[in-house]
Amino acid sequence: MLSMIVDKKKQAHNEDKLDSLRDRLLDRAGGPVGLQTMALPLSGCTLLTLFSYMMWQVPLWMALFRWFGWPEFKLFAGILPAAIVYILLLYAAALFTAKGYLRAFRFFLIFISLTALGTLINFIAAIFPGLTGMAIHTTHLVTAVLAVIFSGCAFICLNSMMFYRTTAYCLHNHLWRGQLKRAQLKERQSVTRKQG
Repeated sequence: MLSMIVDKKKQAHNEDKLDSLRDRLLDRAGGPVGLQTMALPLSGCTLLTLFSYMMWQVPLWMALFRWFGWPEFKLFAGILPAAIVYILLLYAAALFTAKGYLRAFRFFLIFISLTALGTLINFIAAIFPGLTGMAIHTTHLVTAVLAVIFSGCAFICLNSMMFYRTTAYCLHNHLWRGQLKRAQLKERQSVTRKQG
């Protein structure tokens, strides 16, 4: 919500209104000093989402390799590239979210929601054999439960007051950087006019 307000106000380029908005964001953040400036909730959510994702990769790729009839000793040929792409996308989304970009935040939310969906599917696949009377694979069940816990904790991090304060502070900094760039551009243009 804060990101949407900032995006709309930023388009106006009214410096007085932007200064007022920056002051309000700083008030909501509780000032520039404190744990919220370290983006702990965003970092925690990112790490917990990554751990949740990692927990269900082996069962997923084992099922895919069995389904396609590929040799299982080449399992890491699927896990490694998928993990690298996932990590790059997740951390890029988190980085641009920390810089105050609304689209990055939306992508981040979609990303962790899809991870949570994968976690839920993995959990159902882990307990399904027990429901049908078959033997449950203990390691798969433990990793599925851990993935659910990590995913739940990731959403708790996002739904915290500290995350709200972090977002307000990041948006404040985003506005401030934009205003500084515009001021530098105006200064360069005035110098160019004087020289020309």
